[in-house]
Amino acid sequence: MRIRKSNLNLPKLWEQYSTIALILILTIIIVWRSSKMLSLEGFDKIMLNNAALLAVVLGVAFVMIGGGIDLSIGYQISLISVVISGLSVARMSPFVVLLGGFLTGLLCGLFNGVLVAYLGIVPFAATIASQIIFHGLSYVISGGSMVSYMPDIIPKLTKSVWLGLRLDAWISIALLIVFVVILRFSYAGKYLRAVGLKEQSAAQMGVPTKRIKWLSYCIASLFYTVASLLLISKQGYAGSEIGVGMEIKGIAAAYIGGALIQAEHPNVINLALGTLIVGLIESGLPQVGVNSYIHYIIIGIILIMTMWIHRTQRKPEY
Repeated sequence: MRIRKSNLNLPKLWEQYSTIALILILTIIIVWRSSKMLSLEGFDKIMLNNAALLAVVLGVAFVMIGGGIDLSIGYQISLISVVISGLSVARMSPFVVLLGGFLTGLLCGLFNGVLVAYLGIVPFAATIASQIIFHGLSYVISGGSMVSYMPDIIPKLTKSVWLGLRLDAWISIALLIVFVVILRFSYAGKYLRAVGLKEQSAAQMGVPTKRIKWLSYCIASLFYTVASLLLISKQGYAGSEIGVGMEIKGIAAAYIGGALIQAEHPNVINLALGTLIVGLIESGLPQVGVNSYIHYIIIGIILIMTMWIHRTQRKPEY
């Protein structure tokens, strides 16, 4: 009598549905501790409060898909915020303020891209160095001061409502669409996925690997600029403290959302779910009486679990 082997692959199932399982577990815990979270308003706050985090996650995902990493995110956002605050104090027009913010972000991405792609410095070391430089520039320019004056358009990003949704929700939807369009339907996205899967093979096929890796950092920085604007709008001020530490949460959420395997199986929904998990931990648990500092421990544990689950997948080059 032949024993038929089961086709049930538990590790594979967990790899595919772990983010959903974690969301359900966290939701049950939060709802169990507080019936207020049963309301749509409770979850609405958590989701909208993490629109900036989603922008960071989508940005760093571009870098990770290409096999890199970016540890300078927090102080990129800080430097962008400082430039925005300086232009606001100088009473520049809203267009100039926004343009200055995006140009600053783009320059940060250009700098990181040159270090990694053209100078050949490993991404981990390159972005640690640029993080220190951005940190210094941010504090030298601002002197550590905060500015509450800004063009009216910035506060409206997290306060205005259009067609029943807050503007930052629409921005999040737009970012998700842009991410999918670039990654799935543009040559830059296809080349980036090829580089992420196997850089040497991509180069042999004629893919301009250096230019693509450089471009991934530039695209990521534009997403970080959107995150900076959303954080300034949410906090009500701009300055050097904005965005500090965002790299920890952003990279963790991207890992949890499966950014390491995005080159092979692009799935923006998983990245959004990874963002939601970190958002539930950071914003939801304190609302039900859990010490706010514990969320770092929980995120770290989930991150270790996620890396262990994906240990057989492609590893980033750093």
